[in-house]
Amino acid sequence: MYYLMGCRSIQLNAEYDFKNKIKKIGFFNPRLSKVYIMPVSSIDDATKLEVEKDVIGYNENEIDPHLIRLLDKIKDKK
Repeated sequence: MYYLMGCRSIQLNAEYDFKNKIKKIGFFNPRLSKVYIMPVSSIDDATKLEVEKDVIGYNENEIDPHLIRLLDKIKDKK
């Protein structure tokens, strides 16, 4: 969630090239005391779009148009 919000941050992208510098993302499960690390590139666009809409709460006008086009292509294949 915070990765996707950072990708939309104009300040982070202008100063740090956030989207291109972050290569991995980590998840911590406190109940199991385990850390899971995966490449950002392995997260599919449909998952990113779902998190933006349903978790973060971006509306259609705030969602990256590139992700919307990809989601439409995925829906057409089904």
